[in-house]
Amino acid sequence: MNGYTCNVPDGQSFEDFVLTCAKAIGYFITQRDSDNPKVEKPKLKTYYKLAVEEAEKELINLEALSPTERQKQCENYNNGNIKSIEDSKKRYEKSLADIKALENMRTKVEAWKAGDEKYKALRDFMITQLNDTIKFDTPSKKDFVLERKNLKILLTDQWYEMKKATVKQEIKYYGKHWEEEQQNHKEKCEYLDGMNLTF
Repeated sequence: MNGYTCNVPDGQSFEDFVLTCAKAIGYFITQRDSDNPKVEKPKLKTYYKLAVEEAEKELINLEALSPTERQKQCENYNNGNIKSIEDSKKRYEKSLADIKALENMRTKVEAWKAGDEKYKALRDFMITQLNDTIKFDTPSKKDFVLERKNLKILLTDQWYEMKKATVKQEIKYYGKHWEEEQQNHKEKCEYLDGMNLTF
């Protein structure tokens, strides 16, 4: 017997069997791995609602900024971008140094003259590990921002309009998902209620 039918011979009720099986398909599949053997009544998730509220507050605060405050936030934004590029360059240089150390170790392993053939498997394993790491960890210049010439320093008005547009887009995005969450919750509740089971 499978995990869904194993309790039927022990007297599992019809309601419990329905709810156990409901976790395998449809609306309640996200509860499939839950320790609770029954379907849990749907709870309305408020993540997107809270995100909309936060973004709306951010827009109000943004629109209330004085010209001096806007300029300061723009400077912080630009300085953050400059620091990000410098940090990225450091990570890139560190990755190159790491690869060089791996290549040096590979050279030592390849030159290793173990006294017995029984060490060949170990040597081959070590070389494989080093080769795989070098292959997958070698950084690509395109993965890192190396030049400040790629950096766009924004003027205060440019930053303000960009920031405002971003926050408005967040409100729209989170609002759409909040509406979907409410509709999804409603459908789950209706589906569960439609089973006509006693809880």
